[in-house]
Amino acid sequence: MDALKELMDRKAVADVLEQIASFLELRGENPFRIRAFRTAARAVATFPGDLRQGIEDGSLASTKGVGPATLQIVGELVGTGRASMLEELREQIPPGLVEMLAIGGLGVAKIRQIHDVLGIDSLPELEAAAHDGRLAKLPRFGQKTSENILKGIAFLRQASSFRLSHHAAEEAEGLRAALERLPGVSTAIVAGEVRRRSEVVRDLVVVLVADVPPAELFKRLSQLPGVHEFAGQDERRLT
Repeated sequence: MDALKELMDRKAVADVLEQIASFLELRGENPFRIRAFRTAARAVATFPGDLRQGIEDGSLASTKGVGPATLQIVGELVGTGRASMLEELREQIPPGLVEMLAIGGLGVAKIRQIHDVLGIDSLPELEAAAHDGRLAKLPRFGQKTSENILKGIAFLRQASSFRLSHHAAEEAEGLRAALERLPGVSTAIVAGEVRRRSEVVRDLVVVLVADVPPAELFKRLSQLPGVHEFAGQDERRLT
């Protein structure tokens, strides 16, 4: 279980560094600074060991690709679970641009191009531009890209379970606390997209450590208020 938690911690921290890089790119920041965050994200993701221990013994600071600025952010994440720089960037970037990151095939460079050239910063505006041909006329876009963007917007609307990061984190913590109170559960850990601090979250994932058989635990889960049905189930997983 400790190894699983360490892996999730590294993945979560690396994802935050990647998100910071994407946000900096959306703002048109210095490419070298953006590259530094992406390099640090890869270094953290492959770091051989516990991040907290690596900070304490200096091994993370001596890891190639991890500089003083990124080390400070990693330390804040490990210590508090938050990254003030990411939160500040979220406040500076229109929420619509963040939502666009969830559209498949629409990377940061294209989102920035759409925003800079067309002044678009919301999904409704993006959809209108795709319909009226403005998107297709942008360099390196074309009709096919415009059609794919419309499909991506439609998918996001159909998937009503998508949440922005801060809303999902609040819901996941409430779910984690409720599950940890179940008889037989010793630990509940938020995992998945919330743990990785993805900007747009579809599924809330909580890993449980219990001293009762899975079948008994699943039975207790089915009796929780608000639980109506299970979409899927195997020996160790419930949806």
